[in-house]
Amino acid sequence: MRKFAVIFVLPLSLIRWTGHRPLASPRAVQFSCEALDVPHLTGAPILSDRARIKNLEHLAAVLSKAAKPQKTLDPASRHAEISAMVRLAAEYTKQTYDRFAVPYTASRGRLPTGDVYKKLLRHLALARVRFPDGVLKVLDAGTSLRDLSFLSRLDVVKAVGIDASAGIVSVIRKRNPALDIRLMDVTDLSDFPTGMFHAVRANEVLHHLPLISEDLGVDVAVREAFRVLAPGGVYYVMVKAATPTHKGFMVIDTGTGFGPRLYQLYTPRLLRALLRRHGFSTIGDVGHWRDVGGDHFLTAYVQKPFLLAQRGGA
Repeated sequence: MRKFAVIFVLPLSLIRWTGHRPLASPRAVQFSCEALDVPHLTGAPILSDRARIKNLEHLAAVLSKAAKPQKTLDPASRHAEISAMVRLAAEYTKQTYDRFAVPYTASRGRLPTGDVYKKLLRHLALARVRFPDGVLKVLDAGTSLRDLSFLSRLDVVKAVGIDASAGIVSVIRKRNPALDIRLMDVTDLSDFPTGMFHAVRANEVLHHLPLISEDLGVDVAVREAFRVLAPGGVYYVMVKAATPTHKGFMVIDTGTGFGPRLYQLYTPRLLRALLRRHGFSTIGDVGHWRDVGGDHFLTAYVQKPFLLAQRGGA
């Protein structure tokens, strides 16, 4: 196997911001892709688990410190560096879910799907959304076998599921070939026309994307969700909540057997700001939910305005 590494050259000031000791020289931080469990990008020597996690934590720290929501990164050279890191973080997440596709698929669906669907219908009713052909079109982003199977069994629902992990998509297709499941990243929904869906669900998916700037990371995913929603459509979001000791974009091992994963942690204020700056109006307040393991999540139902003039003529 050919061996090479990906090198990100960062300004000294950016390295100092992280509060971490540089992993390479003072002028270059070397991120081995295999050290981040992205083996298809490089054949660089695999580091120990401890070194790999340290490398991953450093990547997360740089991205967390570089975050400037509602702004673009400047100068352009810095934008290129951070953009490359965002892509690497995304590849790490995809490879993690590829590796654990079978057990992860079996573990998904911790929320009672029927209850979630009823809440979605209630919020669609509050939003006064009409379905001219009598069919509710739902995009399930970061889907699960349980949720997509449930939605697809309903006569009044046409559900499309997407996931960036080829492993998860493959497992779901094998378990239920009748499902409409597609390999697709939430930051690029270009296969779908504008205004195609009445509802978009993003259940435990947005928190794997860093909150960086208006044209990188999670902001791109939210902007795409807004685009593919029909006027009046509802966007359901569930993300991991911040705690007094866990904030920003960081590496967390949840103890579920899937290893360390990258998470953007949210406060209610951060989540509201993210959704509102892309044009969504709030239907209800940010909700709180804890799973059986005690992990804290935030939920939100927001609406795409019927009149886009409400966005200032956008």
